[in-house]
Amino acid sequence: VHCDGCGADSDVVTLAEAAVLFETEYEELFYFIRQTKCHFYVSNDANIYLCVPSLIERMTQRVEIRRLTARGESSNEKTEIE
Repeated sequence: VHCDGCGADSDVVTLAEAAVLFETEYEELFYFIRQTKCHFYVSNDANIYLCVPSLIERMTQRVEIRRLTARGESSNEKTEIE
């Protein structure tokens, strides 16, 4: 599937499938996606599809920020993911 955010073809997963995979609530994952500007689109049948590379990148950034915060390190990077 072509991801407009990436400008390339990428694998996608539905929001519902990702919520099950990551053992989280659908609503919490949707909030994360909106907050981190993860690439997604809504299909004609109202399913929300997530760009897998974008989702993994955003999750990795979030984990890194939490790791640095837990260690008490400061980062020159913004703590809000764009």
